[in-house]
Amino acid sequence: MSVSQLSFTLLIFISSSVHSQPCQSTLKLGLGSIWPPYHFNQNGQPSGIDIEIVQHIFKQANICLLYSKMPSSARALVELKKGSIDFLHGASFSEKRKEYAIFTLPYPQETVRIFWRKKISSALRNATLSQLLSAKLTVVAILVAMV
Repeated sequence: MSVSQLSFTLLIFISSSVHSQPCQSTLKLGLGSIWPPYHFNQNGQPSGIDIEIVQHIFKQANICLLYSKMPSSARALVELKKGSIDFLHGASFSEKRKEYAIFTLPYPQETVRIFWRKKISSALRNATLSQLLSAKLTVVAILVAMV
């Protein structure tokens, strides 16, 4: 790193330190299963769309975050219920979860779809549900964490 790059880096660090305020409080975010692009690790740090949204919101509220890595999303839900962590990101609403958690309004607006290779498109395009259930399809991965 050259002297000018070092000086520029220090200037940014000092100016961001001067303008930042101490946290009003700190909350612990439970990090469950990796789920790109919403949550993944980049250079050993939590990253992804959901993580960026959470960081932005809490920075605006002057609340610091502690990250608590969980072995799975199901375990993160258990720890939330026990009070070991304060909140989770990207959680689906359910009446059972509503018994022990409060939910924000949904922030992702997306439609989840099944998709398949173009090569078999004509066989599936106008298929009924029963035809799809009996079709010989290969399921690559299913990631479900419901408690």
